[in-house]
Amino acid sequence: MSATFGLDFGTTNSVVTEIRVDPETNRLSPRVCFSEDRVRPHPSVVWYSGGDPVVGRAAMNQLGDLGLGVFGDIVRSPKMFLGSPTGIFVGGVTRQAVDVVADVLKFLRNDAKKGVSSEGNAFESAVITIPVTMRGPARAELRQAAQQAGIRIHQFVHEPLAALYGYLRARQNFRQEIANLDRRLVMVFDWGGGTLDLTLCQLQSGVLTQVFNAGDPRLAVTSLIFGCDSLYGRSTKHSILMPTGREFNLALNHVC
Repeated sequence: MSATFGLDFGTTNSVVTEIRVDPETNRLSPRVCFSEDRVRPHPSVVWYSGGDPVVGRAAMNQLGDLGLGVFGDIVRSPKMFLGSPTGIFVGGVTRQAVDVVADVLKFLRNDAKKGVSSEGNAFESAVITIPVTMRGPARAELRQAAQQAGIRIHQFVHEPLAALYGYLRARQNFRQEIANLDRRLVMVFDWGGGTLDLTLCQLQSGVLTQVFNAGDPRLAVTSLIFGCDSLYGRSTKHSILMPTGREFNLALNHVC
């Protein structure tokens, strides 16, 4: 069996999920796929130490600085480089963003396959969430990276839309919740590590549609954290700095 799985390839962390039948309720339910660490997601970090790439928490533990980007032979948040015309200079070697992202996706797929309850799933077809600001070139490179990792992208889904669906689907009386929201507008704020995304959605006869999308990477959670570190004099090299004062208000008003 090779069931389609969900993949949240995040700026800060990444996670794989699949739908399985709950033996207690005999109903379909989502399950997070971890082989070892069953509490936390995998950091989106790659360490090129000279041998095979090291990905995830083992790579994250080698970082001594906060920030996004390149730190010697470590790349944190390679998703931010997708669609860029230049490569990533890491560990004295220029690597293409597609190849670095493929290393992350290979790790996620292999780790998910090691899970006990994932036996029989080849993890070859995925629904992948993306920011609303991810444009065509970046999407094409993400699709290419997935192919290199042995994954066929079944569909891209904007992250705020996926968050709203996940929230509604997890409600005990989700069918009634959907009925209550029929023909109403819902604004989703997805404040992630790489961008602040807003999606205006509408439910009509049980169908969830996107009416409008907007996003700004300057307002991401990591930008806030690293901007505060800069304010207090801590190291933020290679990070995306947070706009302050009037710039922050303008950016927030623009995205909202």
